[in-house]
Amino acid sequence: MSVFHHQTVKRSRKVRQCTWCGDPVEIGQPYQSYRWADGTESGTVVLHPECGDAMDSAGNTNPHFSGWSVGDFLRGSTKVR
Repeated sequence: MSVFHHQTVKRSRKVRQCTWCGDPVEIGQPYQSYRWADGTESGTVVLHPECGDAMDSAGNTNPHFSGWSVGDFLRGSTKVR
């Protein structure tokens, strides 16, 4: 996976879905996002700040960790639902 847009931290102006936990990011809540591309596929990842920390932790503790589906993990955790 190649990240082609740097990570940004914002306050949501609309309800979004966290890519990590699947819970909503409500209006006014902070969130992190980044764009990625892999060959012909691309997308945007939106994360609660605590879910971003959990994703970083998962990658740091398991170098082969490379992907997940929306809502696979509990909010702010590396525990699988």
